[in-house]
Amino acid sequence: MPKPARNALRATMHPGSAVADDGSERAAHDSSVREANREMSPAATPRLLCVDPDPTLLRYLVSLFKGLLCSAATSTAGALDALREYPDTGLLLADPQLATRQLIGEFLAHQPQGVIVWMSQHDVSAEVEAAAGDAVFRTLQRPVREADLVQTVRQAIAVHALRREAVSHADVPPPDAQNWASRVGQLTDLNRLKDDLVMIVAHDIRAPLSVILGYCDILVNTEPTLSESGREILDRIGHSANRLLMLVNNVLNLSAIEEGRVELNLAPTRLSTVVTEAIDSLAGMARERQVDCRAEIRGDDGTYELDAVKVAQILQNLISNAIKFNRPGGTVEVRAHGAPEEIAFEVRDTGPGMTPEQATRAFDKFIRFNSGAGTGSGLGLAIARGLTALQGGTITLDTHPGKGATFRFTVKPGYRAAAARPLLD
Repeated sequence: MPKPARNALRATMHPGSAVADDGSERAAHDSSVREANREMSPAATPRLLCVDPDPTLLRYLVSLFKGLLCSAATSTAGALDALREYPDTGLLLADPQLATRQLIGEFLAHQPQGVIVWMSQHDVSAEVEAAAGDAVFRTLQRPVREADLVQTVRQAIAVHALRREAVSHADVPPPDAQNWASRVGQLTDLNRLKDDLVMIVAHDIRAPLSVILGYCDILVNTEPTLSESGREILDRIGHSANRLLMLVNNVLNLSAIEEGRVELNLAPTRLSTVVTEAIDSLAGMARERQVDCRAEIRGDDGTYELDAVKVAQILQNLISNAIKFNRPGGTVEVRAHGAPEEIAFEVRDTGPGMTPEQATRAFDKFIRFNSGAGTGSGLGLAIARGLTALQGGTITLDTHPGKGATFRFTVKPGYRAAAARPLLD
């Protein structure tokens, strides 16, 4: 266990308390832990009840989820007491060996949309499974990695919120002036939880996709008896899997940007090199679509402290769109203007342009206005906006129907964003 976590655990201990195997000592421990967590952050999320016979593990869990309202119990009796004291408990993280029908029944009686996560070294009994039913979100096999545990609890929080929202929509009157702001806040939270779920699904898909692509490559390159039709089928599988992997990676990249988990790697970078390499990386696509890409460097083409990879990613997203939505024989002009305080970039195309309505939604996630122009996730512009803000800049769009589109963005040399926020606030 890392040192900061150990220190935090000691801070949750009730002075003079001792935890032994007898019921009275455990009850005292349960009470002290619940008291220590009584005044935690506001209940934007449901209260979490951790149930495990190991008091050291409980202290660790209380510390790990200190951003949540959290109760803890080392026994079934203590867990029942906690549920009666805190009927708003909506998440149960427990060793199923301590879960009785009575405990599960009281938990779901207070919170019918409650979510259960088991942590177990053994199979869950049929009786416990039957009592918990659909309330069980996931069973984690011990030992559990901290990152997996945190991610699972975040998922459970999202599932709990969506279950409650689904029930609340059954009979919700239109919001009036007094509760409108509250309702907007609730919907904003739900939108964030929805994004979390999309990210979670994307993360779980990436590993099997990599396996599929790996076996496709092995079969194509090492199987001499593979027929032509078989190779064609494998090519199609690989092409589809690569498209899905690109979407998954875009979802995860955008999630990391929005959560402040992306850091800048600044290094001396020549402006013309970044622009030229971004254009060259898309040369094949430009030839295929008969689009001419041109570069122009203005101002000082010197060396700047930049994250070249992230600047190139913004340029590649904008240039690929400019090529994709262009006409045969069209052009894409990429301009950069270097200055010590700020570097300005511009990507201009001769495509069909956008309507004002389309332009207002261009940077939204999963937006695709012309699916016939090619495949894509609809996340490229959202990622470009996030990476631009990460580097202290802004991005804008100037477009009119029939007159193409011009994207302009800026970055500040040497800029470092503020520290990322913690995973659990």
